[in-house]
Amino acid sequence: YTAPSGALAMYTSGNTTGLEVDCGFQVSRIVPVYEGYVLPAHVRFIPRAAADELRHCQEIVDAVVHVLGLESAED
Repeated sequence: YTAPSGALAMYTSGNTTGLEVDCGFQVSRIVPVYEGYVLPAHVRFIPRAAADELRHCQEIVDAVVHVLGLESAED
């Protein structure tokens, strides 16, 4: 037996209705589940995910390193 991950996520939290928010590396998705059934017409994909957040954090760290003058001589 197979089941959609959105429905399984609801079951693991003890619910049958809710929103599953899945943040992947390249895309995030929001899956509405009602009484154990995924509502496929309302699933949304968002092209912002972990890769974008990782890149943003790296830019912040690079800026702080530059401002504090902590760059190594090899750079």
